[in-house]
Amino acid sequence: FELWVDTIAPTLTILSPTPGDLINATELPSLVISVEIADAHSGIDPGDSEAIELSVDGASVAVSLDPDTGLATASGAHLAEGAKWAELIVTDRAGNATDPALVWGFTVDVTPPVGSVLINGGLAMTTSAYVTLNLQVEERTSGVAWMHLSNDPGFDRSSREAYTTVRESWQLNPVSGRQTVYVKFEDKAGNIAEPVSDDIELELLAPETLLISGPAGASPQPHAEFTFGCSETDCVFSYAFDNE
Repeated sequence: FELWVDTIAPTLTILSPTPGDLINATELPSLVISVEIADAHSGIDPGDSEAIELSVDGASVAVSLDPDTGLATASGAHLAEGAKWAELIVTDRAGNATDPALVWGFTVDVTPPVGSVLINGGLAMTTSAYVTLNLQVEERTSGVAWMHLSNDPGFDRSSREAYTTVRESWQLNPVSGRQTVYVKFEDKAGNIAEPVSDDIELELLAPETLLISGPAGASPQPHAEFTFGCSETDCVFSYAFDNE
């Protein structure tokens, strides 16, 4: 007769979500918790309901096992927002169980940030097409990461930038009249909020002159190159150095 001796517990490899993952609103409905299980000797009995025990935040989750691939999967669509801890214990046919249990964490974030924008601190009028945007946002789960800025409500032309509370030198459309800036905030999980906006009356008294680049501080060179621009077409420039 043949006698099998198996004293080695199964090995587990996390496939998804990986430790530290952020799950957003788009991903959550199709989220699958999956772990690859390998046992070289007695194997895992797919008909044993107690062979694979998975829990998320202490609540038991039903698991299905593919005996050919060793892939154990569970649906995670019912998960609520917040930090989650998953714990998995697998027992092979010989009774060897993973000890300690496999434990890892991930975060579910399905709520977009809530924020606001003010142009020049809420002033009603400006004579410059370059303004300062004051931004505030609330995001409690994963934190805010990006902001999408545009002068167009359709965001056909927009700038995706790292979130900051103050964005200086944002250029309005250089045309006198009511100007609006639109902002969408994006959290670290990838949830994008509905746009918020603020407007200001722009009264252009003269073309905007913007110094774009040039040397700063001390320079060992006797020559310097500066680049500058104008907010309107067909501008004529003049310049001077050191009160000349």
